[in-house]
Amino acid sequence: MANIPSHESLCPCGSNKPYNQCCGAAESGVILHFAKGRKNKYNSLIDNAVGELADYARQYFYNWESAAYSRFTSYAQDHHIDEEFVPLFREWFIINFRFQKDVSPIIDFYLAENDEKLDKKYIPIFQALKESYLSIYRILWIKNNTLAVRDILTSREFILEKDMGSLNRILQEGLLLFARIANIGNTAVIVGKPRATFSENRHYLYEEINSIRAEEGIADPACFQKEFAEVACGLMMDLKKGIKKNRLKSRTLSFTVYDSDRFRQKLLDSLEFALLEKRDNLYKFTWNNKNASFTRLYLTEKNLIVSADELNDLINIAQRISLIWEELSNSQSAEWLDGYSFSSEQEAEEILVEVMHDKYYEEWINTPHLELEERTPLQAIKDTRGRILLEGLLSELETIELLARSRGEYYFPTAVIRTRLNLDREGISREMMQPEAIVLQARRHRTTQELSNFVTVYNWVNEEVRNVAVAAFDFYSKNSPDKEMLGWILFIWNEFSKIYRPKISQTREWLASLEYSYWNLKGQKVNFAQVAKKFNVSTGLVSKKAQLIIRHFQNIPLDFNTELVAYPFWNEINNREKIRAYEEVKQHLKLFSYSVKEEWGHTEQQVHEDFYDNINTAGKFWDESNKKIYGQFYQQFYELDCQNNDSSTIANLFWENQAKRFPGSLKTAAFNLMTSHVGAYKIKPTGRNELIFEDYFTGKQYNAQGNFGVNVHKSIVPGMISITRLLPLEANSMWVEEPMFIVMPDMQDLFEKNYQMLMERLNPFDITDIVYLKNRGKNILKANIMAVDDLEQNAVHLAKQPLQMKWQIASV
Repeated sequence: MANIPSHESLCPCGSNKPYNQCCGAAESGVILHFAKGRKNKYNSLIDNAVGELADYARQYFYNWESAAYSRFTSYAQDHHIDEEFVPLFREWFIINFRFQKDVSPIIDFYLAENDEKLDKKYIPIFQALKESYLSIYRILWIKNNTLAVRDILTSREFILEKDMGSLNRILQEGLLLFARIANIGNTAVIVGKPRATFSENRHYLYEEINSIRAEEGIADPACFQKEFAEVACGLMMDLKKGIKKNRLKSRTLSFTVYDSDRFRQKLLDSLEFALLEKRDNLYKFTWNNKNASFTRLYLTEKNLIVSADELNDLINIAQRISLIWEELSNSQSAEWLDGYSFSSEQEAEEILVEVMHDKYYEEWINTPHLELEERTPLQAIKDTRGRILLEGLLSELETIELLARSRGEYYFPTAVIRTRLNLDREGISREMMQPEAIVLQARRHRTTQELSNFVTVYNWVNEEVRNVAVAAFDFYSKNSPDKEMLGWILFIWNEFSKIYRPKISQTREWLASLEYSYWNLKGQKVNFAQVAKKFNVSTGLVSKKAQLIIRHFQNIPLDFNTELVAYPFWNEINNREKIRAYEEVKQHLKLFSYSVKEEWGHTEQQVHEDFYDNINTAGKFWDESNKKIYGQFYQQFYELDCQNNDSSTIANLFWENQAKRFPGSLKTAAFNLMTSHVGAYKIKPTGRNELIFEDYFTGKQYNAQGNFGVNVHKSIVPGMISITRLLPLEANSMWVEEPMFIVMPDMQDLFEKNYQMLMERLNPFDITDIVYLKNRGKNILKANIMAVDDLEQNAVHLAKQPLQMKWQIASV
């Protein structure tokens, strides 16, 4: 490894053990632990250093940011930075961005100006940041709270602590992390929050980045990543939206329906082309040439579309098709169109989706996966062990697919892979119960799952199984101070239920069985009848279920010396960590909202329509950025404020079902989000990093922090009002939640008039009533929309008026 001198040296994780007895022993199955204290110290110093650089940049280099923004998005399809990539952009802006090739980055200016003033403990921090760059890392292995990663471009390897917030739930071997790693001495620390993508994108990213590196003529991959990070950034932002740069070459041949029938028969009779799939009016063929790359022919009623990875393959197929065409049309030459041509929008959508699915599927099944022991899915499916590993991988992809859909992102449907590989679920289920398969699943569980006494840290196979875990959490949290016992019961249940998928009839029977199994596996004598009486269930049923659990863990013993993961409370973390806690909880809430939207009774579209009740132009003249901001507000309102007939919100349900069982700081963040509301605040400038937000209705003032952008204080107009949601940080300090609307002074009369009209329908003012405050927030937002609409209506009305001119005759 690049940051490990030898096996006899001390391990870089900070454990003070030799490398070959600590992280170097990963392959031999030794339990690994990361020295948390050391890493946490560096994390705090890095946060402070990045914050100081950001303040410095805002003060002296605010005029560089627009150029940096344009460059950062130059390789993305829509040239827009998604919210979750903003922190990565800000770090890149202050550490790596050069305004011109011969101009140093902002961090160099800062160090030159403050070299003599720097505290000694910050010198290695700034040097590590200066040497760091954004890159794409592949997870090699995970052991307890430690993971190893390798840069896919430079092959540098690092050992890191598994402490990545909401990403911890999806971390797995082979996953790709887009991150900045600072190497401080022998300790590698991730700066900020990484973004993740899936292992099957590795070859695509590697080829795209290296092709551009070759064009730029830069031999050193690390140097290229420092100078051209926008390439990887653009590709990653596109992948989040399900976009890949289309390297396929395509041509289209159009004909009549009559020709289509004859043409189809010719292709079916030909030995050069093989039919892959028939569906309604679509026939899908491939070219029977073993030396060819990806090739597809899509035959509809009026078009033949040919797609290929390589131009030579496309030309060869077109020549063969032209010969068939000339034979059918009495020597009339075929007229090909470059690219795609469709007879209808429906056909266009259908064919483009097919092309994307075919290309993705072809790449995925022919790509070696670390989860499949570096085999391709086509190779893995040939033996029992491979099929077991493949089923585990597909199950994880299905979980990730659900998470992606909850965020409104596209993800390749895993069901398509199952269908095309002809995976028999019943057969796979039988194989998963073989002894070898059970051992594989148990080992995988123990290397990826940390020991925790919180339900939400674990992934559960179904809602019934999760309900048993919730019942265990509620029972032991209330009746037992032994947190370690609760942690092991949840861990045991999580592993057992994932492997055996037990049927749940009565929750209490399983609780009693789990408690008996825990004491038995620890070697302590306990009586069946005693445990059964505690939970008021039958002794026989407890005995039967407990024996199943005990038999599994006797065959694959647990290590009861494993430490329980400790989680900090709200008052033990700094403001940056609190903001991350809010972000993590919002991801959980989004997934929960997606899962309950069918039974909730309201849809986001209904919320959208409700806001436009009194709107005449329906936002017809708003630009795309305004539409996007309103869309974000609807999403937040739907999750946090929209009430059903019981005056309950999705956030209330989320609290009862999940959030009140979150670890310390996340639980507080969830409660703060649940009780938050949209408000109106007068903006007053102060200092460099904060603004004063004064409540428009009560006059109460808050120190407001947020992503306000550069040079914000010069942009503040006296009387300006912000419509946003404030989230508590500490004391009187608040985090300004994005998005945020601004009501300018010339719109305030309209805003106030609309607000007063809407508020007449509400009950009398009660500042302590959260239902009232949420309804008031809705009216604040709606009053602003109506004010913007009124201005639009006036503008449209004036534009339609004929120009009137009055002439006067001058007297001489």
